[in-house]
Amino acid sequence: MKIIFAEKATEDFVEILEYMSGKNFNVAKKISKQVQYTCSLLVSMPKMGSKVDVFIDSKYFTFQQAIEISNTKKEFKQTRKFPVVDFRKIIIFYQVVDDNLEIIRIIHSSRDIPTIFTEE
Repeated sequence: MKIIFAEKATEDFVEILEYMSGKNFNVAKKISKQVQYTCSLLVSMPKMGSKVDVFIDSKYFTFQQAIEISNTKKEFKQTRKFPVVDFRKIIIFYQVVDDNLEIIRIIHSSRDIPTIFTEE
């Protein structure tokens, strides 16, 4: 299985690393390493992440937002999420398509996740 980063995921990753590099370069390096490690875990066990519908039902989305996303974003039916190892507040959103692990987004949980996904 091959790992493919969507453009938005790459932008997210760069943004996280730039932000952390300004605060603590060593932590930024560790985040980079752990994102790569987490992706390799997901390649070996792609179903270990939670389905996004579980995520949608969580505290991040209101019921109305969940309905809106489910109705307008059919691709979410295949999307899963998994926290980065050692950095559980950084969440990787991904899909398995054919024989590829497609990383859709990498988002820190402190961000406005509903807005990020509903505005795409």
